[in-house]
Amino acid sequence: MWGPLVFDKDGYMIVSSSPRMLMHGDKMEVPTTDELAFFFKGDRTQITSIMRRLGAEAPVDFKIGDYVRAIGQLAGTIGKIISLSLGTKTAILQVSTTTGPIDVTASLHDLHKYFPDGSHVVVNNEKDPNNGLSGTTIKCLEDGTIAIISDVTGKRFISRSNDCHITNLPVATVGTAHRSGDWSLFDLIMLNDGVTVGCIVAIRDDQVTIMDKTNVGRPVPMSQIRQKILGKRSAFDRLLNPCRRNDTVTLEDSVQPGLLGTLANLEQLYNDLAFVRSNFVSQNSGLLALPIKSVRVMCAKNK
Repeated sequence: MWGPLVFDKDGYMIVSSSPRMLMHGDKMEVPTTDELAFFFKGDRTQITSIMRRLGAEAPVDFKIGDYVRAIGQLAGTIGKIISLSLGTKTAILQVSTTTGPIDVTASLHDLHKYFPDGSHVVVNNEKDPNNGLSGTTIKCLEDGTIAIISDVTGKRFISRSNDCHITNLPVATVGTAHRSGDWSLFDLIMLNDGVTVGCIVAIRDDQVTIMDKTNVGRPVPMSQIRQKILGKRSAFDRLLNPCRRNDTVTLEDSVQPGLLGTLANLEQLYNDLAFVRSNFVSQNSGLLALPIKSVRVMCAKNK
């Protein structure tokens, strides 16, 4: 005994309860992935094995951290999965609003994977004729499909977003980026006027769309591009921590409503400007121009 608690010789606590208070078998609630992750100390193999044994797999292979777009009652809502319930087949989404992030519960059947324009993805479904193809997303459509520019052919194809997964490759720095001639998505360029500097946020035929410090995209013929700019290799964030291209940063000041505290990828540095790519920005391929002192580095990636 330990105070009011009674234990057996093996250390198990003995509790008396009415049979009506007990549940077993199918009546027991299936644990969430968060609970399994805590119990198995994040061992993905064990967690997946338990999920299959419980027969509670999600309609799609959603994972915590995935960005999704909802249909049904929450139609159009875009958020990040922060928890999955295997029993109820629901997810808790963190959704950006004008007053800050909020949590929303949605059925997994009402969710499609969401990829901001400019994401690098690969198709992974043997039933999809595009299985194995990778490319850069140019439009994530509301019907659950996604338009992709192929890395191999440079041509546009359509697949279901739920059949794709992100490669986690920084689009601006790999050879598989969406490009045309000498220009690639998210290149930092200067126009022929010798003054205008911006990032490429779209490429269409013989013209590009660039976005400068005004955060407004405008189409420009490729003939008006003078040169590509390397930009700064590193800078210092608002806490004077060193940051570089492709680092993960937190948006802290001078940002659009609802973006405060969210994460973004640092694509380019130019003078005192940071060009960051956010999953919560739908226009201009998710790119946003901010003063470098408006961001705080969270995760520095190997260069």
